[in-house]
Amino acid sequence: MRVAVFGGSFNPPHVGHALVAGWLHWAEHADAVWLVPCADHPLGKRGLEGFEARAEWCRALADAVGPWVRVETIEQELPRPSYTIRTLEALSERYPEHTFRLVVGADILEQVDEWQDWAGIEQRFSPIVVGRAGHRSLPGVVEFPRVSSTEIRRALGRGEPPTGVLPGVQRLLGDAYAGAPMRRSGLLQRQSHVVHGFGGSRGGGRHEVIDLGPRPRGDLRREMWEVALRGVDASLSTENIALLDQVHGAHVLVDPRPGGCASTVGQADAVVSTQAGVVLAVRTADCVPVLMSAPGGVAAVHAGWRGVVAGVLQAAVEALCEATGCAPSDVIAAVGPHASAAHYETGPEVVEAMVRAGVPREKVCFMGPRREHTNLRGAVTHVLEAAGVGTVEHVSGCTLTDADLHSHRRDGELAGRQASFIARVSCTS
Repeated sequence: MRVAVFGGSFNPPHVGHALVAGWLHWAEHADAVWLVPCADHPLGKRGLEGFEARAEWCRALADAVGPWVRVETIEQELPRPSYTIRTLEALSERYPEHTFRLVVGADILEQVDEWQDWAGIEQRFSPIVVGRAGHRSLPGVVEFPRVSSTEIRRALGRGEPPTGVLPGVQRLLGDAYAGAPMRRSGLLQRQSHVVHGFGGSRGGGRHEVIDLGPRPRGDLRREMWEVALRGVDASLSTENIALLDQVHGAHVLVDPRPGGCASTVGQADAVVSTQAGVVLAVRTADCVPVLMSAPGGVAAVHAGWRGVVAGVLQAAVEALCEATGCAPSDVIAAVGPHASAAHYETGPEVVEAMVRAGVPREKVCFMGPRREHTNLRGAVTHVLEAAGVGTVEHVSGCTLTDADLHSHRRDGELAGRQASFIARVSCTS
């Protein structure tokens, strides 16, 4: 079977993608079209929603276009970043009965010198080029209307109905954006007994709403917490928030009595709850927020490099499993926005501390042009998987480069803190 591989961020997919998928089949360029959402954009595209959420949006688009369109999630299994040549080779190895051709936009042809082994792609996977209004036209290339995922996201952030989105996709986008003040994990969204969010600054639109200021104070912007909680579940109360006095250690609090949004519940860098309605929250400005769900309980973790070295992630998984009686394989972990490896320049002492703590050097060390960088994402993922966690999902975003995220490294002592939270809304699940 001839398969057209239509890759992209799909953040979100829109009617332009649907038109291209339909044309590929109707013009007999392919027997089937496979939508392949990228797991980690190699050219640094910012602000991607969680992989599972984008894959689900693609499935809704595929259902609307026709039975010859399907979604292939192979990039979730491959090494990061998501180089197209690796994806195509992996598809060819997994499905040797098919022949694959890559679909690319005419605008992308101006960037192929930045691609990994573009010559190999041209030679082995015969790219099908499609045009896009507003970009340079090429002779013999069919041009499709310009529809912008960025403009769709901006409209959703303003609370306005987007244009260029198919109804099935729009219904899912409504769940993800309407009244939701934070970035989401697609996997956690599917847990009916859990609500959650990864916060940002106020600068980027309606969904970035919590800004805790330079330091936790008595006036922790109660009105912002109220907006955030009301956006995910009206039953949640600011009086039931459990904030931590974070110290970059490995101590875990289990079922603490909530102190509300104006005080902390104790010194710790992780907190577990088995009680419905208790909002577990951590604050970050380059460190890694990790939210966990298991049958019977949830956890929130603040994991800077010092916390990773101290063992806070393992301690949180153990405490959650002990409190709920579940196995680590039952745990779902969502890793929120943090300082990315590409921009988190540190030094050998940080890498060496991680290596001594048991993280393989290749998982944590990224060699930059001047000195070593620390790959927090790689380290956190390794530790969670080594602890037996069943599923780990990453919610994209780099605090050092995304203007709608707080960063202590970028902004210094004046930096705010984004709040990430998780809560159970039912004790019966």
